[in-house]
Amino acid sequence: MEIKGAFENTAFKFVGNVPDILSNYVEDGELYNTPSLLFLEERYINETEFFSQIVDKFKIKKFDKTLLIFRDEKIVDAGCFSKEFNIYSEVISENNINGLNKKDLCISVSHFCKYKMNDKIRFVQSIYIMLFLSNVTEYDDNNFDFQVKLDDESYLQHIDFKQVKSFNLLNIYSWIVDSKENVQTRLEIVRKLIIEKRSFNLTKEDLYKAKSIFNRVIKEKTDDYFKQVNMLKDDFFNFTKSQRESYQSLNLKFIGWSSSIALFIYGEIKDKPSGNLMKKILFSKTEKSLLFLLIFFISLIVIWIIFVREMNELKDEYKKIKIFYNDHLFFEENDFSNYMEYPKISRLYIWSFIVLLVLLISRIVLPFFMYSFL
Repeated sequence: MEIKGAFENTAFKFVGNVPDILSNYVEDGELYNTPSLLFLEERYINETEFFSQIVDKFKIKKFDKTLLIFRDEKIVDAGCFSKEFNIYSEVISENNINGLNKKDLCISVSHFCKYKMNDKIRFVQSIYIMLFLSNVTEYDDNNFDFQVKLDDESYLQHIDFKQVKSFNLLNIYSWIVDSKENVQTRLEIVRKLIIEKRSFNLTKEDLYKAKSIFNRVIKEKTDDYFKQVNMLKDDFFNFTKSQRESYQSLNLKFIGWSSSIALFIYGEIKDKPSGNLMKKILFSKTEKSLLFLLIFFISLIVIWIIFVREMNELKDEYKKIKIFYNDHLFFEENDFSNYMEYPKISRLYIWSFIVLLVLLISRIVLPFFMYSFL
């Protein structure tokens, strides 16, 4: 059944009967531009003379899983274009576009394939792709100047929207947005091809060339990655060496500290009768004993503070290394963590320090407690 009516701005005004399936969308014989419904968009495009009117039509559309399309007197799912829409929007936001609102240009280029294609629809689709490919776009009075710039090289293409032209850009656009992780690399390759060719007319041969260049770029990046991994391994070796030296230094300090205590105890008991040894060790509160105990207490605290400071310095070094590899060499955080772990003080050392500290404090306090109790 042919639908009779005409577009007024972006709304469609029916003449005669309204199909029952559209009754929920029509108000007073008029179907307003609906975000989740594509309705006779082909007719609208073919009848439109100004690109700004195309923008007005599509700027409110939601290219997600809720999008529907009216086709063959039925309303069916149009498909979900969210992934492509997000990629397109991100690239458009980075391009320099004058005369048009960037947010209004965000669209799914692939959704045009849902229409009955003709030269005008392909042309509009190509315009959106050229907006995507160009670094700089000037729009004024229905005329475009698309410019692709890389370093000191550039290419400029002038387009009059009223003069429909044929461009072969969909395949190469689809290749660019096919992989979210490599969009910028692929986009840069295609821009380079446009500048070298001095044209936006890209053939299958150009697509094959772009793929070959991309494969070589990825190969070089892969080689660079393994070089950086080897560099990370060297940093890991040096880092673990520093960490190991900190623990070795702590062990030596603990051994020296323990030896000093042993020598002190030996000096205290060597001339005492064997029957008074434990009492002398545990309950002596001579000034000499208390002075040495205080020295041992302070030295233990100092040893631990020095060790903690060294570990904090290692933590700071770890953060700097991590920032370098994650932010500048673009390592994934999990990939980095596979080679280098955040430095932590072993629980064994923490508990050893606590036990020694408690024993020292107990030894200092115990004689006074026992004498006051007696």
